[in-house]
Amino acid sequence: MRTDALSRIRAGWLVVALVVVSMATTMFAMRRTSATFDEITTGPNGAYGWKTGDWSKMPLFPPVMQYLYGLPVYLSGPDYPADNFQGDYYAYARELLWQRGNDGEALLFRARLVAVLIVGGLIVLTYTFTRSYFDTKTALLAAGLVAFLPDVLGHGGIAYNDVPLAAAFLAALWAIDRAVRQPSIIRGVLAGLLVSLALGIKHSAFALGPIAIVLVVVEAVAREERRTWVPKVGAALAIGALAGYVLQVVLYRGDLSLIYLLEATGALARHVSRGHAVPDPRGTYMAELTWLFYPRTFLIKTPVALHLLMLLAAAGGVATLLRNWRGKRLLTAPARAPVVALLVFGAILLRAKLVIGFRYALPIMPLLAVLTAAGCMVLWQRRRAFRLAIGTLAVWAAVSTLSFYPYFIAYSSEYPPGRDRAYHQLFDSSLDWGQGLVALREFMQEERVDVVYLAYFGSALPEGYGINYVRLPSFYPLPPQPEPPQPPKFAVVSATLLGGRYLRRDTYQDARENQKPYRVLGHTMFVYRADE
Repeated sequence: MRTDALSRIRAGWLVVALVVVSMATTMFAMRRTSATFDEITTGPNGAYGWKTGDWSKMPLFPPVMQYLYGLPVYLSGPDYPADNFQGDYYAYARELLWQRGNDGEALLFRARLVAVLIVGGLIVLTYTFTRSYFDTKTALLAAGLVAFLPDVLGHGGIAYNDVPLAAAFLAALWAIDRAVRQPSIIRGVLAGLLVSLALGIKHSAFALGPIAIVLVVVEAVAREERRTWVPKVGAALAIGALAGYVLQVVLYRGDLSLIYLLEATGALARHVSRGHAVPDPRGTYMAELTWLFYPRTFLIKTPVALHLLMLLAAAGGVATLLRNWRGKRLLTAPARAPVVALLVFGAILLRAKLVIGFRYALPIMPLLAVLTAAGCMVLWQRRRAFRLAIGTLAVWAAVSTLSFYPYFIAYSSEYPPGRDRAYHQLFDSSLDWGQGLVALREFMQEERVDVVYLAYFGSALPEGYGINYVRLPSFYPLPPQPEPPQPPKFAVVSATLLGGRYLRRDTYQDARENQKPYRVLGHTMFVYRADE
């Protein structure tokens, strides 16, 4: 007993260390990255809601992160624009952050602090979730893998809803599985509330519905005795659905009809089925990539060491299956919930045409970490060589991610084409989401240049970061600037545009194919000498 208590204390301190290191890394990195494309909307428009009580500026965006990210912006007391933008919440956010005399970087930093706290919560939740099904060592490995996932460190420093959804998704899955295994009113209420919270963060949490159904069916098949379980689980699900509805009404400020939620659900369904329709000289890449996008992007957006750990975990899992589990026993295994959630959410991803960012797959990454840790620990107990291999690979995975500090969004693995050529495979929020303006500002200070030609993929205002520019063709039009007295010495092109995405013509094909960049900033901003 005493030894177990000491082990738990040591494990607790290790989890604290993981949380501190991951949160600190995320926080210091986010000081070096500019506002990303969609990020600029949540804090400013949330602040508008806190100030006026009118939350209709972003009607199709779930409310929870508007509340959380908008509050620190509101408490900062910014100067607000006049409300004359006719539903253009990007324009409203740009003016509040950079055109009213406010310190846009400071406002975004305060909103991002909320996101950093959620990173810590995700790590603790991963440990606790895994510990409830497996042992302490498995839980520590799973938490460590999550703490240094590139997209957790990258998108965890952004005031948006992807990492929060991953945390809420994991918590809701845990609650659903507990309510199904040992149904009760309290567990049903908790599951309903957590599912509703996840839905209030991002609409893709609707996947928890079919996941819950599959878990109920699997449990029903696995049980020898169902006479008392069926009414209990039915009551738990019913009261959970009611609790979830009540929370949705609260989140949507008393709207009993939940009209915004229903409209957003329809918009999401259309978006998922049609894809993100934007001009592209290469054709409709939504149709070209389809289901291959997420498997291929997974290989590029996660370290090779993680892939090797997954192979070891698969071997450990197969060995355990062959040795221990037969028939219905398999259906009640500790790994049941993450396996079901991974399969269901993965199937939805493979059918979706939202191929603009690997961040949509973030909810399954903690699940992969849990399953990887569980499989690896089977081999860990067998031989010292396995322990050495697993420890080495875990460290390698963390080092691979940290080598991209502070530009974690631009992470690409050790596979070809390489970290400064990833635009051949990646674009948008998988690589270049507008986060490179701080790196460009630092470059201009180093080179002592006052102005550059600029093709920028993002919604932030470069002049808000102190960058003077002559605008080049960009996806989101840059405001015109005064003509400089001398032609700029450098031309800077964002990686997404350089790769030929989001423009009606492949404007930068010649630069991509025939010119060598003078510098590459943050793996996403390609600098060319203008005279070349």
